[in-house]
Amino acid sequence: MDELLEIRVGDRTAWAGSLTSGSAMVNQPNLFGGEKREGGVLGFADFMPGGQSQPVNPSLRSAIARATGSTDVPAYRGLTTIFFKGFDNIDMTGTPWDTTHKGIADNTPVLPSSLSVKDVFNYLTQVSNWKKLARSAFLWSSMNPYFKPPEFLVRRVWKGWYPEKAKIGEHVNPIHIIYECLTNKVWGLGYPSQDIDDSSFRAAADRVYNEGFGLSMKWTNQTRVQEFIELVSAHINANLVEDRQTGLWRMIMARDDYDVNTLFELNESNCVVETFQRKTLGETINEVTVAYTRPDDGSTDTVTVQDLANFSSTGQINSQKKEYPGINDPDLAFKVALRDLNTLSKPIAKFTIRCNRDIIGHYPGDVVKVNWPRLGLNGVVIRIGTMDLGNLHKGEIQLEAIEDVFGLPQSTYANQQPIGWVDPARNPEPVTDQKLYELSFYELHTSTSSADRADWPEDVGFVAVSAEAPNSDSTVLTLYDNVSNERVGNGEFTPQLTLTQKVGYLDGSLHVDFSEFDVLLLAEGGLAWLGDELIEVTGFDVANETIAVNRAMIDTVPQQHPVGEKIWLYRQSDFALDNTIRVNGETVEYKLLTGTSKGELDVSFAPAISYLLQNRQARPYRPGNFLVNGQSFPELLPADENLSFSWSHRDRTQELTVSPTIFTAGDIGPESGVTYTLEVVNEDGVTQLLEAGLINSSYEYTTEAEDLGKNELAPTGIFTIVSGTPVTPKPRYNTEVRVKLKSVRNGLDSFQELDFIVERAGYGYNYGNYYGGVV
Repeated sequence: MDELLEIRVGDRTAWAGSLTSGSAMVNQPNLFGGEKREGGVLGFADFMPGGQSQPVNPSLRSAIARATGSTDVPAYRGLTTIFFKGFDNIDMTGTPWDTTHKGIADNTPVLPSSLSVKDVFNYLTQVSNWKKLARSAFLWSSMNPYFKPPEFLVRRVWKGWYPEKAKIGEHVNPIHIIYECLTNKVWGLGYPSQDIDDSSFRAAADRVYNEGFGLSMKWTNQTRVQEFIELVSAHINANLVEDRQTGLWRMIMARDDYDVNTLFELNESNCVVETFQRKTLGETINEVTVAYTRPDDGSTDTVTVQDLANFSSTGQINSQKKEYPGINDPDLAFKVALRDLNTLSKPIAKFTIRCNRDIIGHYPGDVVKVNWPRLGLNGVVIRIGTMDLGNLHKGEIQLEAIEDVFGLPQSTYANQQPIGWVDPARNPEPVTDQKLYELSFYELHTSTSSADRADWPEDVGFVAVSAEAPNSDSTVLTLYDNVSNERVGNGEFTPQLTLTQKVGYLDGSLHVDFSEFDVLLLAEGGLAWLGDELIEVTGFDVANETIAVNRAMIDTVPQQHPVGEKIWLYRQSDFALDNTIRVNGETVEYKLLTGTSKGELDVSFAPAISYLLQNRQARPYRPGNFLVNGQSFPELLPADENLSFSWSHRDRTQELTVSPTIFTAGDIGPESGVTYTLEVVNEDGVTQLLEAGLINSSYEYTTEAEDLGKNELAPTGIFTIVSGTPVTPKPRYNTEVRVKLKSVRNGLDSFQELDFIVERAGYGYNYGNYYGGVV
């Protein structure tokens, strides 16, 4: 091998750079999560490409001598090897590191030539406390009994022939691959270079070089060399043939580079067309998927192209997959997919032709033309697939050929988008968006047993945190108590949705943004915070980007919500819970420590957040199904109506079913000791009615106008006199009222109270907004 480009351990990059020989420092102590998880990798790697003058590796010799007492160690010439070691102050030539170049290593791109032994040792000490590295071995992860085998990205470009065209970008010219397979005397076919048609191979090398058709692929001795040559040829749409006249190997490229007028002609004088079959449109392929090798991690990716005109004609997708493992460029894979689609999507003809010996100078991959009037063939260009030369006694040659539509397409269809893949491993980052809350009575009692609750104080509280993952690799959320300086809980990050339309008090269908959301997370429904209102997700519609919900669940009240309000889908377990028993009035202060595959966020980088416990679980539930004059949260009432209120009882101890009670349900309870407080605030912002200690579920307010103490105006805006008698204006109602209703038990108010504003309409009320009253 010529060059070491990357070392991967456990499918993660441990080192990346360019090293033709020498030592590289592998510095990834947190590659698998650091000390708290599976550690990382740390040490040095000696790259030994295997050249003919390669010396014995002194570090390897010392290691074997310590283990066996023997110093008889080969130099491993002709074989590329990598030796992983600790800090022993010796490079491959036996030269101390303070006078030799180290290559490129991780995020310390070049270890400077002036680096001393002391400098390296001090650096390692700063990275971690692994001082034993200086006299021990390479460090391979931890906390895992299974060894993570390393993988290597290496490059080898053979330049034994036509070196100026050997490399195409970061890849190898495929003609050079075929040339070496033919001539290599160790693992190849061993032909001398004199057996190669040099001009043919150079022309082919120039052609693929200009096309940018570089390949990167691996050959192993499990594959016959002939099969490997055929695979490379299939990538570039070429044929390797042995010329019958010269005996030389030459390349035939299947390209649109011929003049039809100069092609050899097959006609009734020199051949017989034995079979002629043209595909029907239904037999063609209108979708081609090309599998190629991703350059970043060596995995297989695909690109797909379609012939929409063909699909429109056939009415169905006919797909075919092609595998080109030597292609590492998605743009090239896209071009090759178009090349193959251009052939497969056409109803091309197939031929079996019996010829005389005039055709002997042509080979598989060559093009000829056919004139056969009885079949309507007038100068049809065909490309030879196979040739059966027969024998000398019969003098006939049989061809299998197809109508020619080959060649890399020159038209511009579209640019294949880059794969966009990035290493999913990310450093931990601080949380920037979170919501703190206490768990409700319902949540605590449906997730615990009476034995669990036996030692809880009456004003117990458990704090939960919903947080947005700061990056795609964030998988664990840990609650760190900033007062006691200890970890008090952990959990999952909470998925989020965002409202795209405003929401009224009891709207059951919410418009949300699904563009970057996995809708499968909604399949099981569950509880969610919409602002400070609890909702229950019951369904979703991807096409219309809506979710179906029940509103104002458990102990929360219906609210209006603006565009952009977030929905925290914490469900049953997508949050972090502090398992510490807290009590009412206690203030907690947390730091949220995020965890990724590279480790946990340092406490010093996490901002502090706090929450004051409110004894939520002990508070009575708010009333349900609240109606004003028989309507749910009306915006407008007629001017001449008294206020009439009704609601439904609730009992938290009876509402422990699998699904919480919906807000509009009828009476449940009431819970023992619960009363209600009703408040009406007038148009001036002053409390006009305050009724506490109510035990029934309705109230009629018949003295609103008198309590307000304001009179309505005469039609002319002044007092009038009728038959000499002044007209006395009547008391009027508020132009708007604010209504509040809450539950009270043992001195504790409900967690939330109902609170909304209703206006009145009628002559003299809200002039400019409503005319003639309410319809």
